[in-house]
Amino acid sequence: MGDLRLRMTSIEDLRQTLDLIEMFHQEEDLTYVEETTRIGVCALLGTSSFGRIWLVTLDNKTIGYVAICFSYSIEYIGRDAILGEFYIQPEYRGNGIGLKILSIVKAELEILGFKALHAEVNKFNDSARSVYELSGFNLREHYHHMSAQLGK
Repeated sequence: MGDLRLRMTSIEDLRQTLDLIEMFHQEEDLTYVEETTRIGVCALLGTSSFGRIWLVTLDNKTIGYVAICFSYSIEYIGRDAILGEFYIQPEYRGNGIGLKILSIVKAELEILGFKALHAEVNKFNDSARSVYELSGFNLREHYHHMSAQLGK
């Protein structure tokens, strides 16, 4: 598989990160507006208290990214996180990279004291859902992830 790593983003990575996010949003048919995405990304650069964006590298070549946002859970009695976006370029999929990256992310969050990691996954993306399930994520059948946009 080669040398697979996560590298925390910095301001120097902004252009590359935005390009990867645009690819992910196109693939998932999500709205992408660079100006507003830039604001969201900048809030997560480095060791932000809001979360992390890590670039995924394979043999020092960037092949994707992982975006995590932090929260607190009464249910889990501690900090939890939401894996909001996880993108690996298509030519690198299907060989265990996703599972390995999720393992590294979970270990990083445990070191930071997190109690749970939640994931958003497109319900029609069977391969992504399979990777999450193999990585220990469970579908919470009695719950629906729901969202309300505020301030519009």
